[in-house]
Amino acid sequence: MSDKNFSIYKSSAGSGKTFTLVKEYLALALNDSANPPQAYKHILAVTFTNKAASEMKERIIKALKELSEDDYSTVSKGTKTLLVALKEHKKLNAKQTLDDIIIRTRARNILTAILHNYSDFAIGTIDSFVHKVVRTFAFDLKIPMSFEIEMDDDKLLSQAIDLLIAQIGNDERLTKALVEFAESKTDDEKSWHIENDLKYFAKNLLNEEGALYIDKLRHLKVDDFFKIKDVLFSEIKKFENTVKKEAETAFKTINSCGLSARDFYYGDKGIAAYFEKIKNGRIDYISPNSYVQATVGEDKWYAGKITEQTKSDIDAVKSTLLDSFSNIQVLKDEGYSNYVLFNLINKNIYSLAVLNEIEKLLNEYKSQNNILHISEFNKMISKIVMNEPIPFIYERLGERYTNYLIDEFQDTSVLQFQNLLPLIDNSLASGHFTMLVGDGKQAIYR
Repeated sequence: MSDKNFSIYKSSAGSGKTFTLVKEYLALALNDSANPPQAYKHILAVTFTNKAASEMKERIIKALKELSEDDYSTVSKGTKTLLVALKEHKKLNAKQTLDDIIIRTRARNILTAILHNYSDFAIGTIDSFVHKVVRTFAFDLKIPMSFEIEMDDDKLLSQAIDLLIAQIGNDERLTKALVEFAESKTDDEKSWHIENDLKYFAKNLLNEEGALYIDKLRHLKVDDFFKIKDVLFSEIKKFENTVKKEAETAFKTINSCGLSARDFYYGDKGIAAYFEKIKNGRIDYISPNSYVQATVGEDKWYAGKITEQTKSDIDAVKSTLLDSFSNIQVLKDEGYSNYVLFNLINKNIYSLAVLNEIEKLLNEYKSQNNILHISEFNKMISKIVMNEPIPFIYERLGERYTNYLIDEFQDTSVLQFQNLLPLIDNSLASGHFTMLVGDGKQAIYR
């Protein structure tokens, strides 16, 4: 997809994405007739791995080297293909038709400039770019200039979990939460050694989506989770008792006439069995099956072989049963979704309490050791790009990127894209070129 200065290139693996990136990079750089050239300094190309960034750099340097040679007949097949594509490139040839002499001269100038000022060759990972911004704004973000970056999730989480387990026996509520967490794992037929389980689900603290939700729990203490559990338990029982009471009324009515489930349409799958299951606490049966719906909606009440007296007995209680069914459905519409939600939260409340404590200990450990995890960078830079004017960000960086080439875009997180968007928007508003390259079928993270 292309719209003037904005292009999206979607393609499968092995179909030439890197070639396209190299071509667009060179087209932007070669459009500069100045000597020494400046355009390449204002191109930011980002990808997701150091390996991919190194490959892109190598291919651009190789192409510039071969495009600088006097005899193009000796260059590689890939560079020959690239040369043809560059000569046909609309943006590159907008003002003049490029011949071999112009391309050769400019390629030499760009190559020389890059080799003498390699730090201006802005091709790297998105994490390295964000890290650079965070370093620049360290004072504003109230973080030490000398902070260390930690990329090993397991190392950080192991330290926090060790600190957590060391508190067992000293903190009564935390100890109870950990015991309940361990018991829930054994109930699920998992190992009672909880360290690995703690480490596994604590990884949510270091990913973008998990951190978003844990932020909302940070103000809670362990005791608050116990209070929440009590409130949830009360609401769950209140709903269950109300629904069961309606079902018991219907079931007593059926029994008072000497009727049983086998007298009704579809027997143990019909409406009498429906009331009996709910009466016995099977609230998950509150949504009627097709046979119960047929009884209520299509007036199908009788089993296949029953006496006229039994039919008469059923007719006598139909209105009462319909009232109970209707009341249960009203309760379902008003409260069943909350009932399910409360049960899910209640089931995991100890896990949330423990996770919240791990997060606090993790932050304490990082603060004491002057450490930042790489996952924090995107959250930090979002505060900058949302609150500071774009020119100010560039002034602090000492650079101004006008063109953006983003590789493997399908793996860009929401927060990463939100951070890049103001920069891209500023570029497009100024009439500069931006391209996103990716393939949804190769998405690693989502």
